[in-house]
Amino acid sequence: MQRNIIKIDENLCNGCGQCTTGCLEGALQLINGKAKLVRDDLCDGMGACVGTCPTGALIIEQREASEFNERAVSLHLERSAIFSQWPVQLHLINPHNDFFKNKELVVLSTCSPVAGSDVHRQYINGRSVVVACPKLDNVTPYTKKLAELFREAKILKVIVLRMQVPCCHGLTMITKAAKTMAGVNDLVIEEHTMGLTGNILNIKEITF
Repeated sequence: MQRNIIKIDENLCNGCGQCTTGCLEGALQLINGKAKLVRDDLCDGMGACVGTCPTGALIIEQREASEFNERAVSLHLERSAIFSQWPVQLHLINPHNDFFKNKELVVLSTCSPVAGSDVHRQYINGRSVVVACPKLDNVTPYTKKLAELFREAKILKVIVLRMQVPCCHGLTMITKAAKTMAGVNDLVIEEHTMGLTGNILNIKEITF
């Protein structure tokens, strides 16, 4: 069928990865340093990703393409969330793993995916993730581990998703200390605070 669908100019694409997080259906991935449309039936043709591209590499075109399939999107996001990265616990991750390179990173409190039913779609899709608890974990190695990850993977941006409890602020402090240790002064860190009922109460950029 003829329909609207995303088109990517690889000559303009700089591999920044911002479109992959802008696409909530998971239709776009970075492959060999370039954004790719992985499957036609995952693209809704609405163009939410277009505005995220800093180089103008993304446009909407009309061409023969498979019909958009919401069920396929759901299955794709479920599989991506489960299988695309392992391990996720901060003690266990390898900062040199290719999965982290040139992506946004979510530093996820252990409780938030349970408290918020939409965490996978809203935060994990298209991003890399580490999971930690500043109260119950042995956090001694965490600052050094994150600092190495920030340096090696050239992380584009960090989102700390924490709960609305005082102990969870430790996750933000560890991430902030890791940025200083890594010496990546241009790295943006956002703190997203989740309420006890799963709603996002506050989003702010962490300043130094």
